[in-house]
Amino acid sequence: MVHGIDGLSDIYDEWRNLVEQLPHAHYNQHPDWYMAYLEVLQPDIGKVCFVTARQQGQLVGVLPLMRALRGDARLPLGLRIRRAELAHDTGIYTTDMVVVDVEQAPSIWQAISHSLQNTNWGWDVFYVNHGVLPQGHLHAALVDQPNVVLTQQERCWLVELAPWAQIEARLKRRFRQNLRRSRRLLEKVGAVRAVWVTNPADIASAFEQFVAMELASWKGQTETAKPGYPPPAAIGLEAWKQAFYLQVLERFAERGVTQILQLYAGDRLVGTRLSLQLGSTEYLVKSTKDEQLDNAIGVGHLMIEELIKRCEAQNLSGSVITELNCQTGYSWFEPWATSSASYVNVCAYNSTLAGRAAALVRRVRGIE
Repeated sequence: MVHGIDGLSDIYDEWRNLVEQLPHAHYNQHPDWYMAYLEVLQPDIGKVCFVTARQQGQLVGVLPLMRALRGDARLPLGLRIRRAELAHDTGIYTTDMVVVDVEQAPSIWQAISHSLQNTNWGWDVFYVNHGVLPQGHLHAALVDQPNVVLTQQERCWLVELAPWAQIEARLKRRFRQNLRRSRRLLEKVGAVRAVWVTNPADIASAFEQFVAMELASWKGQTETAKPGYPPPAAIGLEAWKQAFYLQVLERFAERGVTQILQLYAGDRLVGTRLSLQLGSTEYLVKSTKDEQLDNAIGVGHLMIEELIKRCEAQNLSGSVITELNCQTGYSWFEPWATSSASYVNVCAYNSTLAGRAAALVRRVRGIE
């Protein structure tokens, strides 16, 4: 178990090597995601820990853990219930366990759980309240465990990638026509071109342009934020958020993971999309558009088209990118989606006396 920046630094290289060997890694399993959080947010050193599992000295698993925000609880007769949660906080809105082999996830989970019982981080009830995807390693570790309650939350759209001609053919006819019309309209503004920013030295400048455009959109107007986007929504409205995302993008750029798309019409920047490409998946992180054009043309969809074409070109050059993960269930993505997955909240009851008692209370009374 390690804590803080110094502790994470001690296992950083091992953890990074573990993740970069995985065919379907998520950026929330990568140590750079957590290092950016620790360096920018600087949480109390005792708030979050990283519990490691080893086999013959080799790192095979890491569980980011935090003390439950709700604290401990008590059952009748004074039995204390120790609670823990999968790490999440301001900034790290998505997290996951990582294991060397998903088939080993249940046994690695059991080993980690057992190792904590006689420590200050031992738990009777374990929570995930911000959702994990079924493709994630924590879900694989817990789905078949006894006394685990999984609750489906919002959906996440997924796009199976293929050559652009095949994807265009499977789009609904009206959407395909609208997409072509959008490109023709944008061409009237200026020649449409996609610029891809991946060089670490260029990330800060591209991100600064992203922040400025987002601040000029409705996301930067806190008094008129849309439902479901509580203000402040724009990254640039909060210094910590801007610093966090910049550090994430720069750190991942050093690994060849960051992909920033800038869409131009002539010399006019009309949209920017931030994404992270890890393993066989392209993860959509954030986007912003020139609203004067987007409302009439649909710049956002044109950026998805350019991103798919970019993945096709990379695959022709030897990459194997098979999926676009939209990370949300917004209806805006639905025309592109080939499938979806639902985020899942977790409540896991340990085999301790207090854990079994809490599980029994839940079954009998319908409460946790």
